[in-house]
Amino acid sequence: MNREAIGRLVVRLYPQEVQETTGRELVGTLLDAGDMSAAAYLLELASLVRSGLWARAKVELTRPLGQIVASALCWLAVMDAMSVLVSVVGIRLYWGDTPGSSPETVAYAYILPALILVVSTLRRCRITGILGLAWVAIFLYQHQKMSTGVFLEAVPLQTAGFALLVARPDKPLPAGRFLWPAPALVWLVYQVTLLGQQSGVGKITPVLAALVLLPWAPALALGTALDWGLTAIYYLNLHHIAQSDPHFVVEAVEFGVGIPVAMLVVSLARRAAKTA
Repeated sequence: MNREAIGRLVVRLYPQEVQETTGRELVGTLLDAGDMSAAAYLLELASLVRSGLWARAKVELTRPLGQIVASALCWLAVMDAMSVLVSVVGIRLYWGDTPGSSPETVAYAYILPALILVVSTLRRCRITGILGLAWVAIFLYQHQKMSTGVFLEAVPLQTAGFALLVARPDKPLPAGRFLWPAPALVWLVYQVTLLGQQSGVGKITPVLAALVLLPWAPALALGTALDWGLTAIYYLNLHHIAQSDPHFVVEAVEFGVGIPVAMLVVSLARRAAKTA
C-alpha cells in the first residue's frame, strides 16, 4: 500500500464532515511529511490517527443524550442476539453439547442471530429490527411458561430495541457496526475457559471490552453493558428458585456491576468531550 492510499485510509477515521472538507488537505500534509523523511512521515501519520480518533470520539460522545440512549437500546438488542450465538458456539466447543435440532431452536440459536449481526453491520437497520422481532417471537413460542425473571431478562428491552430499529431505521446505530466482534470475542473466551466462568473479573470482561471502545461507539459500549447486566436478573431468579442460595446473588452482582460502571464512564467521557 502506497503512502497516499494509507493517508486516505487514515482520513476515514475522521467524522464525515471533516473527510469532505479537509480530507485532501490532510492527505497532502502527510505526503509532504513523507517527502522530508520516513521518520517525519511516521510522526505525521501517528498525529493524524490520534487526531482522527479524538475528533470521532467528540462527535459520538457529544450526541444528544436521548440519541445515545436510543442507540444503546438498539445495541442491547443486537448484542443479545450475538451473545446467544456466541454462547451456543462456546458451549459446543467447550462441552461438546448442542442446543437442540428442532427448526425453532436452530433458527433462534444460529440462523437469526447470524443474520442480525450481518445486516446490522451492513447498516440495514429496518431489516435488523424485523429479524430481531421474529427472533424474540421464537423465544416467546419456546418459553410459553417462562418465569417473570426470564421474561424480564430476554424480552422487554430487546423488543423495544428491535422495534426502534424498525420504526426509525435512519437514527439508532450511528457507530460501532464494525466494532462488535471485540466484545463477542471476549464473551467467547468467557464461554470456553474456566478462568472466565469461575472469575468475577471474567464475568465483566465483555463490559470492559466494550468500554475500551467507548470513545468511538458509546452507545455500543453502554448497550453491551446493559445486555450482560441483564444476566443479573437470571441469577436472581435462580436465587429465588434455589431457596435463597447466596451463590446466585454473588453471580448477579458480578454480572450487574457492569451497568453502573458503564454509565459512570459514559458520563465522564461525555463531560470530557464537551469541555475539551
